[in-house]
Amino acid sequence: MNSSEFNRLITRWYSNTNTKYYFVITKCCGFEFIVPVYKKQTLRDLYYILALEHDSFSISHSLYCSRNDMTNIDNAIQVDNTTIHDWVNSNRVNLETVTMPPEPLAYRLWFNDGHHNCNEC
Repeated sequence: MNSSEFNRLITRWYSNTNTKYYFVITKCCGFEFIVPVYKKQTLRDLYYILALEHDSFSISHSLYCSRNDMTNIDNAIQVDNTTIHDWVNSNRVNLETVTMPPEPLAYRLWFNDGHHNCNEC
């Protein structure tokens, strides 16, 4: 496979938003990365993907809808079997959209990896 064919496949995968959401995962220090998650996956799967991406399976990892939510662990997104599709639909008003059409829709989630207190940033 040449690079042109590979780029065509990547572009097609990236543009197909019928089956997945994109999350821009942001740490309070400003570090960001993108995580694609299929709509049929669960919040538990999202946390697992973050653990793989971050190369750490620490129980102290937490996701939040906003940076302000990070001040209280009770505001963390729960690790459960709710599908990503259902969770996004239930929380859409709380999610920050970070892209504009014609780009695929992406939401920001805030990530506390337990390495430092966000009040120190």
